[in-house]
Amino acid sequence: MLKKLTFISLGGMFIAIGINVFILPLHLINGGVIGISLLLNYTWGFNLGLTI
Repeated sequence: MLKKLTFISLGGMFIAIGINVFILPLHLINGGVIGISLLLNYTWGFNLGLTI
């Protein structure tokens, strides 16, 4: 159980770093739920973490 929680936490951390370091500064669009959240962020300034 601890191993699963560690990998889930690591994966979430990598996704957060990837979004904040690569996608947001370059104004890229991704697919899926994250892409919709990025569009809302770029157009109306919604908080990305809350919309995901």
